[in-house]
Amino acid sequence: MKGVIFTEFPGFIEQSFGLPMADHLITATKPESGGAYTSVGTYDAHELVAMVVELGKETDTPVPDLIKAIGAHLFKRFVDAHAGTLGNVKTTEEWWTIEFTLKSVSCFLMRNCRRLVSHELIQRGRR
Repeated sequence: MKGVIFTEFPGFIEQSFGLPMADHLITATKPESGGAYTSVGTYDAHELVAMVVELGKETDTPVPDLIKAIGAHLFKRFVDAHAGTLGNVKTTEEWWTIEFTLKSVSCFLMRNCRRLVSHELIQRGRR
């Protein structure tokens, strides 16, 4: 899993549950990496899963609820960090709509380009 997820996770924990909880999660789960992450690194996703499960136990919060909260936190952080790229996108629904539209247009263009290239090659072969 990309390090940016790991580097944002402690911020979510500190903001939502306090610094002592962030320290507790590292101590309790004993991640192989030692809990030191960089945004450009790649880490075993099991480390994050273990911390989320431990957080659920400590806070008596269902893991799916925590995952949703972490996702919302990450989305907001990514929108803030990449506002120039994402424009006015403020919700995941807006993002998926834009992404789907771009993918659809891209597929349409690729399909038609292939047809045009195939047609052109056929026409050249007939000359």
